[in-house]
Amino acid sequence: MIIILIESLHVFVNNNLGIDESFIKLLGFSICLIPFAFVKSFSNYINIKQTFNLFVFGFIGFTLITLNIYINDYGLGNYFTEIRRFGFMPNQVENEINGILINPNTIGKYAALIISVYLILFSYKKIKLNLLNITLLLYTMLIGFLTLSRTFLLLMFIILFIYMIVNFRMKNKFMNIFLLLSIFIGSLIIFMNDNLRQSIYNRVFETDDISGSRLLIYNQYIGIIREHANVLLIGTGMQDYSSKFTKYNDQIYQSAHNVFLEIISIWGIIGLATIILFTVFLVFESNIKKIRSNAKKTLILLPLLTILISAQFGQYFISYYHTFSVTIFSLLFLYSSEVIDE
Repeated sequence: MIIILIESLHVFVNNNLGIDESFIKLLGFSICLIPFAFVKSFSNYINIKQTFNLFVFGFIGFTLITLNIYINDYGLGNYFTEIRRFGFMPNQVENEINGILINPNTIGKYAALIISVYLILFSYKKIKLNLLNITLLLYTMLIGFLTLSRTFLLLMFIILFIYMIVNFRMKNKFMNIFLLLSIFIGSLIIFMNDNLRQSIYNRVFETDDISGSRLLIYNQYIGIIREHANVLLIGTGMQDYSSKFTKYNDQIYQSAHNVFLEIISIWGIIGLATIILFTVFLVFESNIKKIRSNAKKTLILLPLLTILISAQFGQYFISYYHTFSVTIFSLLFLYSSEVIDE
C-alpha cells in the first residue's frame, strides 16, 4: 500500500539523517494497516452481533471494575471532588500521564460508538428492544457523561439528531418515541444530580478555551505546513512526528489532534489523498449499495461517522493500536449480510 511505502521511505531517510526510528514499529503499523484491505473477506467469517456483544461486555466489565476502584478507595460521594472525570485517578493533575487510568475521551468515544450501534440494531430489528439492552444503553450513556468528554457530548448530539431525522423520514414512530424517552431519562439523571449537571456545565461553558487548546495547536501545525513545501507534499513520517515539528516551532509539544492535520503532517497531501480515496472505495464497495432507502443508508453509516467525527478532535493514526480495530468494526457493518439483508 502507498501509505506503507511512504512511511518506509520516511523511516529509511530519517535513520540516515541520524533520527532514531524503529523498523519494528514500522512493521507493527504495517501489520495493523493491512487488514483494511481484507474487510470484505473478514465480513464473511465474522458474526457482527457476537462481536458487538463482546465489545459491550469488555466495555461494561472495564467500567464496572473502574467504578469499583473509585467506590472502594474514595467513596461514591467523593466522585466529583476527588475523581472529576471518569478515567482519571484521584488527586492527580489531568495533564500528568500518571493521573490517567484510561483517557476519558477514549472511553467517551467507545460509549458513543456503542450507542450508535445499538440504535442501528434496534432500527434494523436485529436485537430485541428489551429491558437488558435498554439498561446497557442507558448505562453506556451515563458512563459517557461521567467522562465529561466534549467529544462525547458533540457525538451524542449529532448521532441523536441524525437518528431522529432518519426515523422521522422512515415514519418509525415507535423508535422516535423510544429515543425521546431515552433522552428524557438521560436528562432526568443529569438534572437530578447537581454535581454531574454542574460538572458538565463547567466543562462546556465555563472554560477559557472550549476547544481544549486545540485551535492553538491547529494554527501552529497549519503555519508550519504552509511554510514548508516538503512537509505539505510528503510529511515527516509517523514516528514521533510532533517532536519533528518542534524543530520548526518550539511551542509545539502535542500531536495535531485532528485526523486531517495528522495525515498531512505525517504523509503530506499525497497520503491524505490516498486515505480519502481508499475510504471512499471501501464505502462504495460495501453492501450499502444494496440499501434502497437513503434514510437507511444514513443510519448504517452512523458507527463510521462516529469514528470519523471523533478523529477530528484527537489522535488517530499514532494511536492505531486501538483506533484501527474500532474502525474496522464500523466498516464491517457496511459489509455484513447479517445486518444488511435487503
